[in-house]
Amino acid sequence: MNSPSTFFNSGRIEVAGLTCIRGFQTLFEDLDFSVESGNALQIVGENGSGKTSLLRIVCGLSLAESGEILWNGNSIVQFAGEFRSRLSYLGHKPALKADLNPLENLESLGALRNQGFHDPKATALEFLARLGVSDTKSLLCRQLSAGQKQRIALARVVMSGAQIWCLDEPGTSLDSNGVLLLTQLMQRHLELNGIVIFSSHQGFGLPADRLQRINLAGQRL
Repeated sequence: MNSPSTFFNSGRIEVAGLTCIRGFQTLFEDLDFSVESGNALQIVGENGSGKTSLLRIVCGLSLAESGEILWNGNSIVQFAGEFRSRLSYLGHKPALKADLNPLENLESLGALRNQGFHDPKATALEFLARLGVSDTKSLLCRQLSAGQKQRIALARVVMSGAQIWCLDEPGTSLDSNGVLLLTQLMQRHLELNGIVIFSSHQGFGLPADRLQRINLAGQRL
C-alpha cells in the first residue's frame, strides 16, 4: 500500500452504460464517463437524483441495474479486492466508532488496512494535527461536533493511502477554514496522481484542466 505522500502509478476508472433503478424510479441511465489519475470528477444534481447511489456503485458497495465499471481495464467485480484496496470512501456519515476517541479510530484504521506504519500512534497524531483536530484526540467521538467528526473522517481518508477518493458531500458541516483545508487536501492528492470522485455543488477551486463535471439530469457540464 502506498504511503499518503507517495506519487501513485497511472490508473483509470471507466464507467460504461451504467443504469440505476431504485424502487420504480430510474435515477440515471446509460451513464458513461472515465477518470484518469491526477484528475477529479464532480457529480452534481438535485437531491434524490442519484449522486450517492452513483458513488456507492463506483465503489462496488451497491449494484447497478446494468453497465460496467473497469479499473485499468479490469472489471471491479472480478478484481474487487484489488480495487477496494486502492479506494477510500467517505459517505454522509463519518464512519467513526462513537465510543473510541479519534486517536483510537485512526490507529485502528492503520491496523485494519495493514499500513505498516513504524509508529501508528505517532502517525495518527500527525494526521489529527494536519486536519486541525489535535485537541480532540482524547475525547470520545460521540462527544464531538459534526464539523470535528468530518475533519477526523477526512483524516481517515488521507491516512488510508488510497489512490481513489470517493467523497459524498465532503464539505458537509465544515466551516470556511475546514473547506479551505479540504480543498488543499484534494489538490495535493491530484498532484500525487490520485483520483477524486465527489458529489457536491462546490467545485472547491480545483484546477479546471483536472476537473470534469457530470450532471445527473443528463447534461455534461
